[in-house]
Amino acid sequence: MVGEKFKTAFENGNIVIVAGAGISKDQPANLPSWWDYNLLLIESIGKIGAEVLGKSANLLDMNMVLKHFPVVSVSDFFVNRIAGNSYFPLLEMLDGAEPNEHHLTLAKLAKEKHITGIVTTNFDTLIEQAFEKMHVPYTLYSVDEDYQKQDSFTGIPICKIHGSAEKAIFSIDTVQQKLQGLSVEKKYMLRKLFLENHILFIGFSGEDFLFGSDYIPVKANKSNDYGITWIAYPGSSFNKQVTELIKELQINVLITTLQEFYKTQKWEIPEVVLCTKCKNSFREIATEKINKLLKSPHIGDWACVGMCLELLDRFGESKKAEEIASITKDILRKKNQVNIIDVIGRISIYSALAEHSLRNERSEEACEFFAAQMQIFRIEDELVNEILKSQKNDFAYRERMMNRSSAINRYGTILLNHFGRFPEARKIFLQVFKLAYEAMYWENISIALFNIAMCDYKHWKIEKELKLTVKNNFIAILESAAKVAKRSGSAQGIFETNSYLAVMYAAFGQKKLFEQALKKAEDVMELCVGKTENSTFLQFLKKKHNIFKRMHPGLRII
Repeated sequence: MVGEKFKTAFENGNIVIVAGAGISKDQPANLPSWWDYNLLLIESIGKIGAEVLGKSANLLDMNMVLKHFPVVSVSDFFVNRIAGNSYFPLLEMLDGAEPNEHHLTLAKLAKEKHITGIVTTNFDTLIEQAFEKMHVPYTLYSVDEDYQKQDSFTGIPICKIHGSAEKAIFSIDTVQQKLQGLSVEKKYMLRKLFLENHILFIGFSGEDFLFGSDYIPVKANKSNDYGITWIAYPGSSFNKQVTELIKELQINVLITTLQEFYKTQKWEIPEVVLCTKCKNSFREIATEKINKLLKSPHIGDWACVGMCLELLDRFGESKKAEEIASITKDILRKKNQVNIIDVIGRISIYSALAEHSLRNERSEEACEFFAAQMQIFRIEDELVNEILKSQKNDFAYRERMMNRSSAINRYGTILLNHFGRFPEARKIFLQVFKLAYEAMYWENISIALFNIAMCDYKHWKIEKELKLTVKNNFIAILESAAKVAKRSGSAQGIFETNSYLAVMYAAFGQKKLFEQALKKAEDVMELCVGKTENSTFLQFLKKKHNIFKRMHPGLRII
C-alpha cells in the first residue's frame, strides 16, 4: 500500500519518476531487457566462432554464460577487447516504434501536473514519443551539453542519464563508463529533482547502484520529508547495494505489477496503438546488425574465436578451451596469408592464445604467439593508409597504440612471472606506459604502473631484504596504479590493484590500509568478467592477512 507521503506528493504534483527497462517490455514497444540484448551479443560471438572452426554447436554454452558472466560486464568486455567505439551505434536498435501504456501513462500524469520530472536509464525514445502524442511539453536531456542548460527548460524535464538511441555514439553503457560516474551537471540536476520531490521507481532493477550507492543520487531525498516508493515486480530480487539503500532511506517497496499498481491508484490508462511499423522481430533485426559488426574488417571472425577462448578460460572451462586452442593453432598454421580483412582478428586470436598458453604453463609457446602478434602489427602498418600513420591524434593511430601496449604488456608479463627477468620486464612495461599514454588509454597506463611495481618488488625480494625507501616506492606506484584504474573505470584494474595493495599492506602489518584496499576490491568484484577467479582470490586474502610473511619469512624491512 502506498504511504501518505506518496498520496500527498501526488496531489501536490511533487513526484519525480525513475524509470528502467521494465517499462518498455510490454507491447507494442516489445523492447528486450538489457540482459536479453547482451546475451544475444554473446550468443552471436559464439556462433561466428563456431563457424570459423567448422563446429556446428555454439562455442559458448548460454547456461555457462549466465552462471559466470555478469550482465553489466558484457558490453565492457566487447568494447575493450575488440569493438571500441564501433559498438555504440548498435544501441540504436534499443528503440521502439510505438509507446506502450506505461509511457503514455507517464505523459498523462505529466499533463495532469502530478509529476515534475522523469529520470530514465533507457536509451529508447518511447517516453518522448508518448509526450508528443499527448501534446505534453518537455525538455530532453540526453548528453552532457544538455545538462549545462538546465535552468532554461520548459515543460517536464526528461533526463536520460545514459544517453539516447538517437545519439547512440554518445551513450553510456559499459562498466568502464559507469565507474567514472555521472557528470557534475547530471548529478546537480538529479540532486535538485530528488531533493524537492517524492521519488517513484518503476520498471527499475537497481543494477546501476552496483556502481555506487549514490551513482543515481537519491540520497539527496534523505534531507527532506518527501519519501521514496519503489514498485518491484513479483519474484524479482534486489542486489546488496539496493537492499542497504532501502534500509537507509526507508524506501516503501511495493511488490506488484505496474498494471496492478495503476488499478489500485485508480489511474485511467490511455489506449495504446498496436505497432504497425515493425515487420521483423527485434531478435532478427538485432542478430543481423550484430553479425554485420562482428564480421566487419576492424573486428573479424578470428576476433570472435579469441573472445570465446578468453571467456572459456575465465569460466574455468579448461578442457573445452584447450580443444578450441588446438583446432585454432592447426588452422592458423595452414593459413599463412594475411590481409587487411583479418589483421585485427589475428591480433585478437594470438592475444587469446598467448593468455591460454600462460594459463597452462606453456611460457615458450606464449612467446611464440607474442612474436606472431608483433608480425601482424608490422603487416598492419604496411596495410594502413600512410596518411593515418602520420596523424598521431587520429583515432586509428590511438587504436593501434592501444593494441600494441596490450600485446607488449603480455610479453612483459611472461618475462616477469615465468622467466624472472625483472629488469628486462621493467623496460618493457615502461614502453607499455609510453604507448598507452600516446593512446590515452588509462586502463593500460594503470596496468603498466602495476607491473612496474611488481618488477620492483620481485627484484628486491630476492635479496631477502627490503629497504624502507624501496618499500615506499613500489607501494606509491601501486597506489598510483589504483588511482589511474579508478580514473579509467576499469573494474578488473580496480580489483587487481587494490587486492595486491591489500597483499602489500598485510605483509607490512598495516591492518587498516589492508582492510580499506580489500573493501575497494570487493566493491567492484561483481562487475568483473573474471568474478569467479576474483572471488576465490579475495577469499584467500581474507583468510591469510599475513600471506607474504608466511611465504617469505626471511623478508625484513630496514
